[in-house]
Amino acid sequence: MKPDLHNKWMEAELGTFSEGSSPAPPTAVKASKMASYWDFVYASARIVITLLFALHGAQKLFGIFGGQPIQHDPWILGAGILEFIGGVALALGLYTRPVALVLCCEMAWAYYKLSSPGGLWPIPNHGEFAGLYCFFFLFLAMLGPGNISFDRQRGKS
Repeated sequence: MKPDLHNKWMEAELGTFSEGSSPAPPTAVKASKMASYWDFVYASARIVITLLFALHGAQKLFGIFGGQPIQHDPWILGAGILEFIGGVALALGLYTRPVALVLCCEMAWAYYKLSSPGGLWPIPNHGEFAGLYCFFFLFLAMLGPGNISFDRQRGKS
């Protein structure tokens, strides 16, 4: 079966329309325009969410925002270090995949250890942030740093 080369949709798919032919269909233009926004949306979400996460680590380490400075519990101190350094590294897009995987495991552990003893559901146990961060970091580990990151600039995405 021979393709209909007079069909503008087929021409756009095959890339066969010439200079004198009409432009590509408007949906193709909209799709490419949306694709150009993706880098900024993804980078903005990565930066904002991971900096908010880093603030939880700063609260544990430095006592800002109502926290107790330098915890004496080694588990809390370790979590604070992971959250602060990992959050800043992810906001910059440095070592995104391994750091995101470590933080995903930390949040899964935090949910299991702190929220699950009262039951499985997160709302009554105040485990929604641990669950959201866990799956966001899994998302970052799978998708990588994106185009606006230091990893991409170094060629290590």
